[in-house]
This record gives sequence, structure tokens and C-alpha cells, in this order.
Amino acid sequence: MSSPSPSPALVLNAKAPPRPIRPGLVLAVLATASFVAVLDVWITNGGLPTIGRGVHERSVSNLSWVLSAYAIVYAALLVPAGRLADRYGRKAGFILGLAIFITASLGCALSGDIGLLIAFRCLQAVGAAVLTPTSLGLVLTTAPAEKVAKYVQIWIIAGVLAASTGPVLGGLLLEASWRWLFLVNVPVGLVAIAAAVRLVPDQRHEQDARVPDALGAILLIVAIGSLALGLVKGTDWGWSSGAVISSFVVAGAALIAFVVSAVAFVPVAFAQNSPGVPGGILQDQFRLKEHPQMQFAASAPSDKYQDGVSAKRKRGDLGDPNGCNLQCPKDQ
Repeated sequence: MSSPSPSPALVLNAKAPPRPIRPGLVLAVLATASFVAVLDVWITNGGLPTIGRGVHERSVSNLSWVLSAYAIVYAALLVPAGRLADRYGRKAGFILGLAIFITASLGCALSGDIGLLIAFRCLQAVGAAVLTPTSLGLVLTTAPAEKVAKYVQIWIIAGVLAASTGPVLGGLLLEASWRWLFLVNVPVGLVAIAAAVRLVPDQRHEQDARVPDALGAILLIVAIGSLALGLVKGTDWGWSSGAVISSFVVAGAALIAFVVSAVAFVPVAFAQNSPGVPGGILQDQFRLKEHPQMQFAASAPSDKYQDGVSAKRKRGDLGDPNGCNLQCPKDQ
């Protein structure tokens, strides 16, 4: 007697087996994205005069915002973007960040005036701030347990190489056109998105993470931006002018408000087990200086950090050794 065939409903509801993870290829994609995000902090350093001629801007202080706007927005949004990725999914956040970054890079290349260029640089920084922490989170959770420190070190080296080669690469691209300082990101980003869709596993916290301190991020951008505005424009406007003094006053007020906001927000965030790193790593007894995000330009994480991640995997907090089935830690 033949066995009954499975019903169509069971066939439709059956889950496809998970695609095997290739940690080396995933690392290559994530490190490449980190490289281009950091590269755009430095690649325009030597090209401001050429950019100025292209957008019909002679003021050096105005042109300096092509650099400053990217750096300020990028630094201020790193942690909030990482927490949003924990809430909604790291792979989705990584691809979204790359898409924003590519679109903004194309906008920068097509800009015809300084205001539009600076606006697209800010949008470019938003994309970079989203893809950077998500790429690090994916490195931590897709690396084999015994190679976590090595993989993080490679990810860090990619950023260091971007910082050191950015001005040189920028000089070479300027030989063709200043627009290639931004167009170079488009093909690299498109290849990275295609590879990420196929290779990078989809990982998300199973419990809702706390919404990041958006107010704090905005206050930090206002504080640093106002301070930079006063310092850059001090010579043109006069150090005793009302505009410069107002910039410093706004910077001081925003900084105080940011500190107050941070003091009120951080204890609640830790109480709800939602720091901006995977699996509550900061709630273990690791010192802050041993966290890889604090060692971006220094060295790889310590053995204690690697042992801690391996122990979490054994307990099931970070999934299996290949990084699948990411789970949040249980409340203790």
C-alpha cells in the first residue's frame, strides 16, 4: 500500500532549508562596504579646489563643509543606526544603508552647486552610518567561533586602509574628473548589494529592541555642526559678530541638552537589554576598551572578548557557530 502524498498545504508551508553561510565571502562583502564608507571621509581631502571650480564656489570655508558635513552626520548617527538595525534586521539595514549611500553618491556627482552637494553629502553620511554598524554586527555573528577576533581585525583593517589610501585614490580620480570621487562608489556599491542579497544571512532580534535615542543624535549633530560653523566662519564673519557668538551659544546649549538626554536614556536602555551591539555584549563583564567598535583604528579585540562571544554561542545566545538563528539572550 502506497503512502499518502503530502497535501499541497503542507508542501506550501514547508520551509526551505537555510542557505549555507560562506563566512569568507560574507566577510569580503562586509569589509568592502566598511571600506567605502570610511573612504568617503578622506577621498575628497585634496579635491576641494577642483570641486569648487566644478560647482562654481570659491569660498574655502563653504567648500570645507563637503568634508565636515559628512564627518559630523556619520559620527552622530552610528549608534542610533546600529540600534535600529537590531530592531528591524541587520541584513535589511545593511542593504538599505548601501542603497542610500549609492543614491547619494550619484547625487553628489551630478550636483551643480555647493548647497546641493553638501545636502547629498549629508544623505551619503546617513547611508554610511547605517551600513557600518550593521556590517560589524554581521561580522560578529557570521564568523566561525574560533575566528571572530581575526574577522573583526580584517574588518577594522579595511577601514584603516580606506583612511590611509583615500587621499591618494582621490588624487588619481581627480585626473579624470572631480565627479569620479563620488561615482566610484556606485559600481562598488551595486556589486556589494547583489552579493549581500545572495550571501549575507538575515538576522534579527526576536524581541523588540528599544527605539534609539533619536533626540540625542539630533542634539549631537546640532552641537557639533554649530561649533564647526562658528569656527569655520569666524574669520569671514568676525569673531565678535552676532552670528559667530550665536553659533557657539547654540553649540553649548545643544551639548548640555545632549548630555542630559544621554544621562536619562542610557540607564533605561541597559535595563531593557537593548544596547547597540549584538546579544547584550556590553552587559557582560567586558571593559569598554575591549569592544571592537572602540578599537577601530587600534587593534583587534582581546582574547577575553573572543572567549566571551564563544561562550555566548555555546549557550545559544548568538546562534550556531556559522551565525544562523540569531537569538536575544534570555532575561536573567
